[in-house]
Amino acid sequence: MNWLKKGAQMNRSEKLRQKRQPAAQTRSAVPAAAASRLAADRVVARRASTSAENRHSVGTQPRRKVVYSVGANGVETRLPALPILRFSWQWVSGILTILLLMFIIVLVNTPIFKVNSFEVHGLSTYSSADFNPLLNGRRDSIFLVNTNEIFDSILVAFPELVGSQVEIGLPNRIVITAAERKPVVLWHSSTGDYWIDAEGVILAPRGEGSGLLTIESASLPPLLVERHDPRNFTEHVTMVFERKERPSNPSERAAHIRPEVLESALQMNSLLPQGATLLYDSVSGMGWRDPGGWEVYFGNDLSNIQMKLVMYQVILGRLQELGISPEMISVEHVDAPYYRME
Repeated sequence: MNWLKKGAQMNRSEKLRQKRQPAAQTRSAVPAAAASRLAADRVVARRASTSAENRHSVGTQPRRKVVYSVGANGVETRLPALPILRFSWQWVSGILTILLLMFIIVLVNTPIFKVNSFEVHGLSTYSSADFNPLLNGRRDSIFLVNTNEIFDSILVAFPELVGSQVEIGLPNRIVITAAERKPVVLWHSSTGDYWIDAEGVILAPRGEGSGLLTIESASLPPLLVERHDPRNFTEHVTMVFERKERPSNPSERAAHIRPEVLESALQMNSLLPQGATLLYDSVSGMGWRDPGGWEVYFGNDLSNIQMKLVMYQVILGRLQELGISPEMISVEHVDAPYYRME
């Protein structure tokens, strides 16, 4: 009995297992197939995309294949492939850049554009040859000339010029336009002659100065600002740094006579006797040489010139009464006049 019961239970178990097995296989088979198909699709799509991108990034330029027929028997040979050229604006810009560089090189090295001399306008006592030393190291193409450097060089070398302008004209002209200062005084010293304009600027004589007020002196014109060349390396370096920190303007670069000396000379000229010559002494100041042969000095302060003139006339008259021929009379100090004999 027990055996029969066990057999019946086994038959029922097998039947239930058989009923359940097809459903489980169906449920597991369908998702597995779908998952396999989806996975395959994803892999194929990814590989296709990656392959296309790689081909595009590392792909070479397409080439034109040329096949040449050797004979009538159908034998053909393949010539080396030729690249297929496509139009690009980058090629155009590159070609234009090269042509422009070549054009600039030709312009810079063409002899017709080489600077040889200056063209001077507005100056009567200066010629272009006077400015040629400024071309040392600048005999180059007109396109490489720096007008600012030339202008600064003119201010240093020719401080007596005013209103200087530097312009460039093709093919190789450098035009300098300026005006000259008009001298009013001729300073005749033992070391040379100097011109002085109405502003007190000391000029180098050029040409003939007719009608100028002549001053004779044993010394140079007294400068408003004393200048001297650097005596050692330290003074030279100090001067360079001072010019960098405070560049001088054209009026400061020119040498100026002391204004009180120039003013005294112009004032004394109106009091000068007929035939007398204006004199200047670094100690006794301004005076004149009388036609009688003696010298008289009134100093640099002419605020009381009328009193000094009266005193001079009194002293001269007294000396003539005594039969004394003076060599020099000084009334620079009203309270202490004196004279000196030969």
